[in-house]
Amino acid sequence: MSIDDFCYSDNMKILRFIDEMIVEPADFRCKVLDLFSDIFNYDKTTFWLIDDSKDIHSPLVKNLDDEAIDKYMEGYYRDDFFHPENMNKNLVLKKTFYF
Repeated sequence: MSIDDFCYSDNMKILRFIDEMIVEPADFRCKVLDLFSDIFNYDKTTFWLIDDSKDIHSPLVKNLDDEAIDKYMEGYYRDDFFHPENMNKNLVLKKTFYF
């Protein structure tokens, strides 16, 4: 899919998402999950933190049970394109934001 394939309503959703993500740092992960649900209709989402060793931890979960997270950690992460271990190291950007 190219950028040309997005329709006006898709672009407006993305802009709304960006606009509404401006929140206090402590609320950021909750807000992102809520916006994914409200704007993009994702009903099951997870927001992980990643440490310097690229290990994921501290999942914030929306509409998923503990069993799903346990199964992911037991092995499903190997098939997750966005898991840090599976991404090309050149694609992973390390940034720190200060507010």
